[in-house]
Amino acid sequence: MSSYCLALAEQMGISPIELKKLVKAAEKCADAQVEEHNTGKDSSASVAAFEKYAKKMGFACCWYGLYPTLIKDGREFHLPD
Repeated sequence: MSSYCLALAEQMGISPIELKKLVKAAEKCADAQVEEHNTGKDSSASVAAFEKYAKKMGFACCWYGLYPTLIKDGREFHLPD
């Protein structure tokens, strides 16, 4: 894991492993949303699962695009690629 990701996890108040899991879940949501736009297959279950997982860690989610912005204690966090 890069030093950027380690620092981001620390700023977010989560472990690097939790950050990695969030990134993987966000990528799954992005893929599901692309599929929805291309085929009409509903992506809401994937998005709901991500939001539930993020909420367990104390984050709210805003979806400005395919990837979520996470909010905790008034701070916005953007997940790395």
